[in-house]
Amino acid sequence: MSSASQRESHWAAIVLLAASTFIFVTGELLPVGLLSAMSRDLEVSVGAIGLLVTAYAGIVVAGAVPLTALSSRAPRKGLLLALLAVQVTGSAVAALAPSYAVLLGARVLGALAHGVFWSIIAALAARLAGAGAGRATAAVFTGNSIAVVLGVPAATLIGQRAGWRTSFAALALIGALLFVATARVVPRLAAEGRNNLRALPAVLASRPLRAAVAITGLLVTAQFTVYTYITPLLERTTGLSASLISPLLLVFGVTGLIGNLIAGRLADRNSRRAVNAVALGMLAVLATLSVVAEHPVVTVALLALWGLPAAAMSVVLQTRVLDVAGASPDAASAVYVAIYNLGIGGGALLGAQLIPHTGPAGLPLVGATFAALALVTGLSTTAAAAPAALVAADPPS
Repeated sequence: MSSASQRESHWAAIVLLAASTFIFVTGELLPVGLLSAMSRDLEVSVGAIGLLVTAYAGIVVAGAVPLTALSSRAPRKGLLLALLAVQVTGSAVAALAPSYAVLLGARVLGALAHGVFWSIIAALAARLAGAGAGRATAAVFTGNSIAVVLGVPAATLIGQRAGWRTSFAALALIGALLFVATARVVPRLAAEGRNNLRALPAVLASRPLRAAVAITGLLVTAQFTVYTYITPLLERTTGLSASLISPLLLVFGVTGLIGNLIAGRLADRNSRRAVNAVALGMLAVLATLSVVAEHPVVTVALLALWGLPAAAMSVVLQTRVLDVAGASPDAASAVYVAIYNLGIGGGALLGAQLIPHTGPAGLPLVGATFAALALVTGLSTTAAAAPAALVAADPPS
């Protein structure tokens, strides 16, 4: 096969990886739009259905590192197909679940695959792309953005018209088709580097990696302290009509797609500077929002701008982690995934604790504080590479 044909084949595989992220993210968030319908059908509280999302994130945090380490020797294509199969099975069981307990079990199954999937997907895309690792990561994360912009709303619409079980069944069907396409298109790739549990001390000993993970926790907390409660902020503080929220969030998602594309190119040039640029952008948006949230026109403009660093954040942070991961990309990514999900849950929990005291209007300032800490951490981090112990680590035997 010529080099040009091989590049085309590899980018076709990267597109399928992006489709996989779409499936996983849509599956994770699917109950959000169908809380009431699922609650009525299963005869449980709305809070119990909400737990399906919270528990999912918690299992991702707990399982990402050990499960990624345990699967470190598996060929990458085989592992990817196994994870897709687990996701499809979880969605199918959810569609047929006769009780809440069975549905919760299906969600646990999907979450176990989710953590490992996000731990390997960026490194896999980078290997396929070669020199364009940042752009490959951006392409893969586009599936994440599309899931939020189109996947979850479409699943919600299907669920409202044909029942929530139909949404899970449709997701299982799409996942099964994706499994077949992945089996045909994605090339065989052996496990690479040292990613088992014995690699973790060396991974965590890397100062640049620790800084990248710390920045991840701070920026994701900044984002989700505010974004989780964007609806009450826009309604109660800005005074916007509830009917405007969905179109505004769609604009946020569209600018996020643009942010993905920009982030990939920035990260390929210099991932450290790209992280600092995103932290600065997040700080600027949230700090400004904390001052002008009562002004509708300015707030709407800021919401559109916010989509840029919000989406770019995942791309540049993941690329930075891979840049300083040395010979343990999957182990480093597993730590990143765990901290990222802790940031999501921690930000949402922090916001919930603050709202009774500050109202939604007080959240952007708190988010800006975390973004400022992330920027300070980034600016104080040297451009040093991963330590020799990481780079020279032996592959698993």
